Amino acid sequence: MKKTLALAAAMLFAVQLVNAQTQKGSVNLGFDLNHYASKMDGAGGQGSSWYTQYHKIENLTVGPTIGYFVCDGLELGAGIFYQSSLQNQAQNSVNGY
Repeated sequence: MKKTLALAAAMLFAVQLVNAQTQKGSVNLGFDLNHYASKMDGAGGQGSSWYTQYHKIENLTVGPTIGYFVCDGLELGAGIFYQSSLQNQAQNSVNGY
């Protein structure tokens, strides 16, 4: 029952978003949340020199936005964002001589 009620509430919210006001003079308030992660592991070498490499990046951005419709269908807006970034990398080299 709780799942059905939550699904119905989410659908009602989505329908209201689809019917959003995009007419001149309307104000749009929003919130942005963005997460990005990348990881690379590798190995290589040339001749008798070999290396292993590890690289990891994570970014998180959050913040509120506001916009104003200057004419029908054209919105000008701004936002204030907080961004956190984490980078880890390591490289090990081995010479065969």
